[in-house]
Order: sequence, then C-alpha cells, then structure tokens
Amino acid sequence: MFSQHLPNIGVRKLALLVAVATIAAFAAFAQPAASQGPAAPFISEPGINEVFRSGSGTFTARIFCGNWKGVVQFTAGTQGKRYVTRTVYVCENTESETVRFTVRPNQLGPNGNYQYRIKVGRHDADGDVVRWTHALTGSFAVS
Repeated sequence: MFSQHLPNIGVRKLALLVAVATIAAFAAFAQPAASQGPAAPFISEPGINEVFRSGSGTFTARIFCGNWKGVVQFTAGTQGKRYVTRTVYVCENTESETVRFTVRPNQLGPNGNYQYRIKVGRHDADGDVVRWTHALTGSFAVS
C-alpha cells in the first residue's frame, strides 16, 4: 500500500505540509489582472514547433513584438555545456515575425539528451538587450 512507504510524520504535519504547498502554488499564479501574460515581445501560441529530419533539428517560433524591436536567442546544450548559441533581431519593421533555428549533429557534442531554450527580449537603438521578456525550453535526444 502507498501509505506504508511514507515516513511517519503524523497526520497534522502532513496536513500542514499540504496546506503550505497549496498556498504557495496559488500565490505563484496569483497575479494582478494587468500583468497576465508575458510582456512584449513574447513567443506566441502554440509555442515552439520542433521538426527532426535527416539528423537535423529545426525549431520554429512566432514572435509577437507589438511596438517593440525584439531580439531572440536560441541556445542548446547538455550537462551544463552550451554547444549552440544564435541570436537574431526581429520586428524591426513589423509587429510579429517567425524565427527558425536549425541544429545539425556536427554542431553538438556527444550523443545524449540536450536541452534548448528560446528567449526573447527588447533591444535598444545600439542593438543591446534591454530586457528579456519571455522564454520557453524543451529537450531532444541525439543518438
């Protein structure tokens, strides 16, 4: 039975732990109405599309910038080592734009599980990032 594997911490302590975890979870999601959703620029729904063909991985995302000029950074790595980093500027003259990053096996290290991250932000007139506003992550395997 499942309860036989739990440490004997007592019903009161267990109830307190559950209550604290529930409050913490609700507090993490309780935001004022004005701050719902990420600040522009951000990655639009449905997020990141991943396509793997002939050993290469292509990651595509639609970026909404609104009135901001944006910057998008793609990174991929494993075990704390970054193997791929690419940065592109988006929305210089448009409200939204699609970005595409392709990774080939010869750009990566050993076979195994890799993590990637696409983050977006705003840049100033000199092209320097002013603020990162949104990011999504995922993983893939190389064999």
